[in-house]
Amino acid sequence: MRRAAIAAARAELPVYCDASHDLGSREADLPVTKRPSNDTPHARPGHAPDTVFLHGLEVDCVIGIWDWERQFKQTLEIDVDLATDTRPAARSDSIADTIDYKAVTKRILQLAETGGFLLVEALAEAIAQAVLTEFDVSWTRIRINKKFAVRQVREVGVLIERARPVG
Repeated sequence: MRRAAIAAARAELPVYCDASHDLGSREADLPVTKRPSNDTPHARPGHAPDTVFLHGLEVDCVIGIWDWERQFKQTLEIDVDLATDTRPAARSDSIADTIDYKAVTKRILQLAETGGFLLVEALAEAIAQAVLTEFDVSWTRIRINKKFAVRQVREVGVLIERARPVG
């Protein structure tokens, strides 16, 4: 039902860019930056050696800049990677010595459901700041997939990485 409502609302919107749109040589003009490997966030200096992750968290919330987007809840899929040292928990076998991912999940849900965000970028930043300040996390990667945001695209969203300031 929700997908049908989204599809119907999108069908009435003008298409600004389609598959035939040519970016020309603009990509060549973009600066090239070396990204850290997605497989080893912990290998970077100043980061904990381990990662606790929450992938595939589905959140229903009102988000978007268009009036029609704000008339109903949309489903976002959120992935969160949290760098921390899991060795104390491995030794003690106690939840008190690690990140309580249920508590992290509840915090993410609270932010998404009550934050009133227009952009997924703003929600991602709020999540990153919350986990960095409220949990024993030195680095985080937040990926938000706003499914069905663009008719011709299977997945669209944002991926950010943030670290707690050193020192």
